[in-house]
Amino acid sequence: MNHELIEDRARSIGSLPVLRILPFRHRRAVGPFVFLDEMGPVDLGPGERIDVPPHPHIGL
Repeated sequence: MNHELIEDRARSIGSLPVLRILPFRHRRAVGPFVFLDEMGPVDLGPGERIDVPPHPHIGL
């Protein structure tokens, strides 16, 4: 069996730091709308929220 290690890449979604695994350009068998991200943990106080911009695929 052939195994491949895909290293995470640091990204930002709005004000939230993200480690992204997928999509990965060298693994094209996974569709472009499949994401595997690690987010957080994030501690929010009362009334605080995460600033995330509008989703880029809305309306498809």
